Amino acid sequence: KTPVDGLLRCGDSCFPGIGTPSAAASGAIAANTMTHVDNHLQMLKEASQKDPMYKFLDPGFMGQVYKPLVQGFTPSEELR
Repeated sequence: KTPVDGLLRCGDSCFPGIGTPSAAASGAIAANTMTHVDNHLQMLKEASQKDPMYKFLDPGFMGQVYKPLVQGFTPSEELR
């Protein structure tokens, strides 16, 4: 979050910190701030079915584990 309404930042200079996994996590946090986690899981599932090269994007079982943990917090309350 930034002082500018609607402007979100992500990357290794933002929470949760330095490195590729942390930068990816901050991107997921920013995305979940803007839209419901169901939309993200559906998009990943659709992308994984487009080409065998993208099969790794399928949220599968872990998506179902992740969803109940964050669905009450997405999108961010100030954006609802």
